[in-house]
Amino acid sequence: MNQLQKTIQLISSGSQVDELNINEAKGLLQIINAYTNSFALLNKYDNGTLEAEIYNITITYEIQYDEAKEAIISLKKELMKKREATDFFGQEKDEGFKSSLRSIVQTFDAVYLYPSIEEQAAHLLYFVVKNHSFTDGNKRIGAFLFMWFLVSPARIFPLKYSTSFWTQSKEE
Repeated sequence: MNQLQKTIQLISSGSQVDELNINEAKGLLQIINAYTNSFALLNKYDNGTLEAEIYNITITYEIQYDEAKEAIISLKKELMKKREATDFFGQEKDEGFKSSLRSIVQTFDAVYLYPSIEEQAAHLLYFVVKNHSFTDGNKRIGAFLFMWFLVSPARIFPLKYSTSFWTQSKEE
């Protein structure tokens, strides 16, 4: 957003300057190009005209509560080693997390309401954050489960490696 504000200021001040050098002009165009797609998507979403693309509609796997809790515990251990989490991280406050897991596999007339793995993963992230089911770590857990869920159906990575993308040192 700061880049966008700087770009707008540059455009405004650029109209008062006789000429921009080529690098400034190229940089300006790159910034505008980078944000144009985002704004177009947001506008389509706001107007209800964003069409969902169908990705992987072969849902052969439904995430299980015990399995998800095991992954969260694994994440918590890794984060606690780095002093990036406390004992409160991942502690459930209520049944909201179970509700989030059930919500992504809802059906109507034997058809999934979220018919692709990608849509289920996105809604899992949303529901975990929105339901605020944990005492601490809701956004981190939601983001982690989003990524973990996307690899879980195909079992690309064994569970013991599934937290590595999230727990890498910030210096790396």
